[in-house]
Order: sequence, then C-alpha cells, then structure tokens
Amino acid sequence: SQIAATLRALQMDALVYLIPASGAIDGCAVILRADGTAENCRLPDLVTGPGSVVASFAAAYRALRADAQQTDGGGVKAAARFREQLENLCDWAWTAAIGPLLDQVITVPPQTRRPVHLVLAPMGILGVIPWHAARHGTRSHFRYACSDTLFTTCASARQLIEAATRRRLRVSARSAVLVVNPDGQLGRAQEEVDGIRSALYPGGMCLGGPGQAPGGPSEILACLSTDGLHGLVPAVLHLGCHAMAGDTPEESRLKLVGGDLPVNRILDQARARKPGSPGGLVVLAACTSDLTVADYDEALTLSSAFLAAGAVGVIGARWEVSDLFTALLMFMLHRHLVENPDESPACALRAAQLWMLDPQREIPAEMPKSLAAQARRLAVSSPFAWAAFTYHGQ
Repeated sequence: SQIAATLRALQMDALVYLIPASGAIDGCAVILRADGTAENCRLPDLVTGPGSVVASFAAAYRALRADAQQTDGGGVKAAARFREQLENLCDWAWTAAIGPLLDQVITVPPQTRRPVHLVLAPMGILGVIPWHAARHGTRSHFRYACSDTLFTTCASARQLIEAATRRRLRVSARSAVLVVNPDGQLGRAQEEVDGIRSALYPGGMCLGGPGQAPGGPSEILACLSTDGLHGLVPAVLHLGCHAMAGDTPEESRLKLVGGDLPVNRILDQARARKPGSPGGLVVLAACTSDLTVADYDEALTLSSAFLAAGAVGVIGARWEVSDLFTALLMFMLHRHLVENPDESPACALRAAQLWMLDPQREIPAEMPKSLAAQARRLAVSSPFAWAAFTYHGQ
C-alpha cells in the first residue's frame, strides 16, 4: 500500500523489480502497480551468466577501461568492441524484458495520450543496462523504448518512498549551482557549462572554473545540506567533472579540486540531513557516475548516494561518453528543465534523449554557435551518444 500510494503521488504506473535468471529458475519481473495490485511476469531470456549478451557487454566494458590509455591502437579496438556490444545489448533488452513487459503487463488507456511511466529496480548486473535504450525494428528504423515509455530507476521501493517525501525546489534562472572542470582536465566541460549558464541560468552560481570560487567536496556537500551553500539550496546542482567508478561500490568517487568526494562522505551527509527537507536535482555530467565496475550493486552508485543525501532526483552516466555528445545532451536537458519547471526531471532527460534521436531535430536559437555546429555535424542518434544517462528519484 505504501508503494502504491507513492506511485500515485508521483504519477507513475508501476514499480518493476527486474530479477535475472538463477540456476534453473527463470528471470522475471515483479510488477507493483499504482492501484495496489502485484503480478509476476516470467522472463526466461533474462539470463546474465557466462556467454550471455550481458556478460559480453560487461567484458567489453572492462576491456575498454583497461585499454583506453594504450597508444598502440588497443584502446580504439576496445572502443569499437564496446559500441558493438552496446548495440547487441539494446536489441537483447527489448526481447528479454522490455518488450514482454510492455506488451503483456503494462497498459495505459489511449485517451491519456502520455507514455507509460515505469520505475525500474534492476537486480545485480542488470543495473548496468540502459533499459530505456531497449529497441526493436531494423537498423534503418529502430524504435527505442524511451519513445513510448518514461523510465526512472530506484535502488529499492524504500528509497523511492523516501525521495518522494521531499519537496522539489522549483527550477529558475537563479536557482542553479554549476561546478565545472575542477581539476583542469576537462576543457570542453568549461565551454559546456559556460553555454548552459549564459543561455539558461544567467543568475546562477558557477564554481571551479578560472577566476571562480572553488568547487571542492565541502562546497558540494553544502549544496546538499539543509542550510545550503551561502544560504542557497540549489534547485539544480550540475557537476561537470571526472567520476571514478570503483571496483567495489564504496570506492566510487568524484574528482574535485582540493580532493576527491567518495561515496562514504556523501552518505555521511545523508545521516545529517533532516528527513523531508526540500531538495533539488543533481546532474552528474560525469562518466561512470551511475556504475560500479565489478561488484555490481545498483543500490550504491554515486547517483544513488546523492539521492540518499537529499536530492529529489539524480542524473548519472553508466559509461564514458564523448564530451561533444555530453555537451549537447546537457544543454537540451537544462533547456527543458528551465522551460518546463513543473515537469519531472525524468521528463526533461527523456526529452533531451528524444531530441538526440530525432533526425529532424531543430537547433534552439539560444544554443551556443560552436555547440550548434556540432549538433549539425555529429551522428548523435547512436545509443553510445545518449543512452548512458539515467534518472533516479521522483
């Protein structure tokens, strides 16, 4: 009953636990609906063991991380293999889970004229999969799941219920804190955030860049506190920095000026926060901020840690994405947030991803010229370009 009440309050249709096959036991989806009913959906192809599509994807990602720094072409080969396995994974995700789930279980009356709204709680290694990028059709015309469904993610029903109790701060031109390139190694991130601030948050606060106040661990944690940073609890906290996904969840951290911000310090912040305090959206424009590499535990990534620490929603990434793709997606995300402040951030992320997928995409007039030129030149519809980013929370 608590889960159903939360789903109704958030205008979500169902919470779905995705459970992989184990031994002789088939995989399944446990569906908890907003009307209080529950159902089991058998998914015999939800297999993750040796030789599976999921295992091949995970192996390709480990190889990519290991070879990325090589200068003999190994990194290039690993990147090509990763993209190939990602394409395979998107095909598999539809047939193994999302297709049967939508066709057989989840329905929305046509007169509502809105997509199905699902909260996914994937178990174990299923937490690395971009379920919103599940697809069907042919290479000339793929149809991605996010075209018809609004996806959010949670580590558990309890975490979703807790996040739903917080009042979401309203996005405005003065309500953002943007932390950019704090270690000096992300030159394009500075351009990205400068463009976002000048076009969308002219009254916002920037930290970490040249001539700006530092954006270190203490400043980030202050933004999550009840009192805020210099009295401001931001409706949007954008972090354009490096993230490190650890081999175990507790090793994950953000790379910031003045030191790293590890998961355990973020969780310490969660203990000190008053329950029910208002919160904002945390945007982790940082690679692997929603991933652990080997000890897969969707309950403890940087994204879910920020949610525990008081955010009402968090956007993070499950693999390294080119700065060019990230900059385009982030601009469109923030544009939608500012233009539609009453909508869920999940809607803003979906809108930005659908823009990337649209072959007839229109370039907003306020987009910086250099970024607009990239939007016209780049092939941005590949899942590698947009599908890494997922949303947790309200």
